[in-house]
Amino acid sequence: MVNVEVMKKSKNRFVNIYFTDGDNWKNIRCTNFYLKDDGDEENMLEFENVLINQSEIKKIEILD
Repeated sequence: MVNVEVMKKSKNRFVNIYFTDGDNWKNIRCTNFYLKDDGDEENMLEFENVLINQSEIKKIEILD
């Protein structure tokens, strides 16, 4: 699982994102970062209209 600092730095940047299930997205713009509000939620990244939970992300490479 990727750490929160890398997730924060990804906001409004182009990234390569590698998922824990082996899938990956290349050269995609992260549009927002959401910090969890309570114990039931996870930190999330937004890519256009898709939200990705922190536990789903293995690695993030920031491209710009």
